[in-house]
Amino acid sequence: EDCVAVGGCAVAAGCLSLSHFTGNPVYDSLGSITIGMGLGFVALVLIRKNRDLLVGSALPVKRVDRIVRLLEADPVVYSVHDVKAIIT
Repeated sequence: EDCVAVGGCAVAAGCLSLSHFTGNPVYDSLGSITIGMGLGFVALVLIRKNRDLLVGSALPVKRVDRIVRLLEADPVVYSVHDVKAIIT
């Protein structure tokens, strides 16, 4: 993420310089599009990473049943209802 931000600054500086020295505003536009695409790519990578961390995958039923039995065997626990567990 930081690498793309620093790279975006370098692209911006280079494209603004080209645009200034050549008098052609196309370079500035191309630089903006390039920076936007880089940041969009990073955003997609972060979305995917966070989705995997937030959603996770469900524990196998046997393992959940074993945990429920262990909890119910504890004299302090009255009952266990609606167990949801994920692997992170």
